[in-house]
Amino acid sequence: MAKLRSMKKRISAVMAVIMAAAVFTGCAASGGTTAAETPKAAEASESTGKDSTAAGEPAQRIVSGYYITSSACIALGLQDRMVGIEAKAASRPIYKLAAAEFLELPSVGTAKEFDLEGCAALEPDLVILPKKLSEQADILEGMNIRTLVVNPESMEALKETIREIAALTGTEGQAEKLLAWYAQKEEKLAGILEKASSEKKPEEGVPGVYIAGTSSILRAATP
Repeated sequence: MAKLRSMKKRISAVMAVIMAAAVFTGCAASGGTTAAETPKAAEASESTGKDSTAAGEPAQRIVSGYYITSSACIALGLQDRMVGIEAKAASRPIYKLAAAEFLELPSVGTAKEFDLEGCAALEPDLVILPKKLSEQADILEGMNIRTLVVNPESMEALKETIREIAALTGTEGQAEKLLAWYAQKEEKLAGILEKASSEKKPEEGVPGVYIAGTSSILRAATP
């Protein structure tokens, strides 16, 4: 069971990074948002561990304490609004490629050692945290700091997380473009697999998909 959870988390991480890489390489639609796009009230969903704080004005000073949501913020074009991110930013290749400024941002620590005081000192108007930091999120909300707690460890939960971040940052238009782009890739892949399956003999079984690389799955699956 632990291995299954770990694999789901890796898949979500890969997809978040692929989406961010798509923006960097021009595969995803760009153009940002318009003034007419305003945030919706945040609601509990499959991706959240608890209800998020009701949305006000679009967030302008964002802290992300989770590399999956940091990558999602890149995909949504929010680099210029980030004021703090999780530790070990230099170990994320996508940051060097698509958001080099992330390497200079203050660290708010890890899920095991989250820097609550350091986070609050950055004066964020939105803090995005993984479900395991729900207790710290409650403390931040008690300090009148808007928080979003997420648990994007499945594809559907990741998509919902992207929509939630977009609702709190006024980037709904970019989120829908991004998700539409991904849906097209899903459909294309399904077609490829269906064709491969129909061309194989019954005794050969279902076609497999392999990713080969010299390092981690994240490095192999991204540019």
